[in-house]
This record gives sequence, C-alpha cells and structure tokens, in this order.
Amino acid sequence: MDDLDYLRSRMDILDCLNRYTRGMDRLDRDSALSAFHADAQLDYGIFVGNPVEFFDYFHDFHTRFHHSTFHNLCNHVCELDGDVAHAETYFFCPVNNRTEPKFTLGGGRYIDKFERRDGRWAHYSSNTDGLAHARAAIVDLGRAASTRPNGPCSGDWSPPGGTR
Repeated sequence: MDDLDYLRSRMDILDCLNRYTRGMDRLDRDSALSAFHADAQLDYGIFVGNPVEFFDYFHDFHTRFHHSTFHNLCNHVCELDGDVAHAETYFFCPVNNRTEPKFTLGGGRYIDKFERRDGRWAHYSSNTDGLAHARAAIVDLGRAASTRPNGPCSGDWSPPGGTR
C-alpha cells in the first residue's frame, strides 16, 4: 500500500464512521446504512444482528425515548492490511431524553472491522479472524483495553446490568 492509498483509505474509513454517526443522530436510514456492507453483523450488547435490523431497532428506540442524540467521535486508531482494516474509535454521545433524567451522557469504544470492496470501505463480517462481528460497541466511559493481541472483542465488556 503506497502513502496515497494509505491516506485515502484512512480518510474513507473516517468518513464511513461519520456517515454512521450523522445518520444515527438524524435518523437518516440511507446515511447510517451506507456505513455497512449488507453482510455485516453488529453487536451492541443489547442488540445483535444485521445493519437493517439494527437501524430499525434503534430508530424505534430513539424516537420513543430521545428528543435528540449528538454522537462525537474522538481518538481513532486504524490498522490497515490491504483491503481489510481494524479500528478502535472512542465516542461520547450526549442524549436529550423525553423523560427523566432529561440529559444523559453515553460513551465508550467502537471496535470495527472494515473491508474495501469495489473501492468502497465499509463495515463487514467474516469469521476468518475469529471475530464474528463487524462492529462491537463497548459502552464504558472508564475501562480501556487494547484491541490486540487477543482480538477486538476479547475480555469482559458486558454493559452494566446486562449481558452481551
């Protein structure tokens, strides 16, 4: 991979993350789903499934419980290997709730697998590396763990009060 391809790939992956967060904040189905290949599998602890099911689930959840969300992407590390990439991106998300408490703040890390297909970077799933999901959302403001050497989804990362 030459320098220009490396830089373009990193920007395309960051653009993919931004399309997702913008789409979720605006409940824009096309924008949110554009971040995923159709065969992607997602694990958000409270939801495991494909991108379409995910958007439908969270669209319903957000419209029932939130006036607005405001995703913010923070530290972003991305390892490229040809047409495959692994990334860890910290996030925080202020939420304007419909009921008490009126304001909450969520945050954690997105652990993502990306693949470039026909020149387009997006989340994908493949169990060839032992990881079944294109994305895992680790909702935890305090605990930090490396995505290596045991893989992005290693360790205990169950959400408070729940299981993954």
